[in-house]
Amino acid sequence: MHDEMLSLIPAVGVRVSKGITAFRKIYVPGALHTACAAVFEEIRMTAMMREEGEPAEGLFLTELSGSGKTTVAKRYIAKVDALYGAAKNKGPARIITVSEQGTSSSFWSSILEFLGDPYYATGSEQNLKKRVKKAIRREGIQLLFIDELNHTVEKSQANQILNAIKNMISEGLVSIVAMGSSEELDKLSRNDAFQGRMVECPGLPPYTWKHDAQEWIELCKGLDERMVAEKIVRAPSDLGTEVLARALLLICEGLIGRLNWLVRTALRSTLRRDDDSISLGDLIAAGDALLLKFPREGAVNPLGSLR
Repeated sequence: MHDEMLSLIPAVGVRVSKGITAFRKIYVPGALHTACAAVFEEIRMTAMMREEGEPAEGLFLTELSGSGKTTVAKRYIAKVDALYGAAKNKGPARIITVSEQGTSSSFWSSILEFLGDPYYATGSEQNLKKRVKKAIRREGIQLLFIDELNHTVEKSQANQILNAIKNMISEGLVSIVAMGSSEELDKLSRNDAFQGRMVECPGLPPYTWKHDAQEWIELCKGLDERMVAEKIVRAPSDLGTEVLARALLLICEGLIGRLNWLVRTALRSTLRRDDDSISLGDLIAAGDALLLKFPREGAVNPLGSLR
């Protein structure tokens, strides 16, 4: 029995890894995600058409973690890369992640690192800033996404970093989409210094059953259908049924990123057993894990009541 179990492990590992890898490639955007991508393209196209030295445009996307802001940015960038025949994140739209140090020097270093400068951590702040400007012009970057800007808000140099972003836009260096996930960052983004420089965007608020029930159901259904179409599972898991979709919305607090995490966690158990579809039991177990990952007082797993 022991030898038989050992012989099965490699096959199980291959099946799970292939299935999870295929699942990670699935993207079912909501209407607001599509709308945000359209605004990104408007900003990029405007950057292409403006005269040298004219002010660029900016956008603050300050939404909850799990709202899908980073994913929609990366998907948009992938489309731009494909349009220009560029390697991944090497086209005219790029994304960088801000260092957790939260200093103005680390801000410039973060940009240089993502632009491939091997000496990104070397030099004075003024030197780093000059190299960033040269690199952006050399690379022909039209739209720069700056992610995890919330890392800066509790640091003493937060205002300096925001001022640097404002200056990059005002000087016409590059158009910027600044993204983060804290209330404090949202307050800072409403500073008068940014008035007239930032483009409005529909945002990515959490889904609610009252206002977004049908769209959430379609998201769940679309995820379910894609898993079958990509041959990750052999049969639908009925994620788009009203009762199950509503329970998923409640436990995920209307956040598409959490839905993705929960389904992926449940899917892993399904793939290990080589079942045809994701079971309710696997969804309940994944829901329990989600509540441990994102604890909230008095929370009860609504999926459990469907058993």
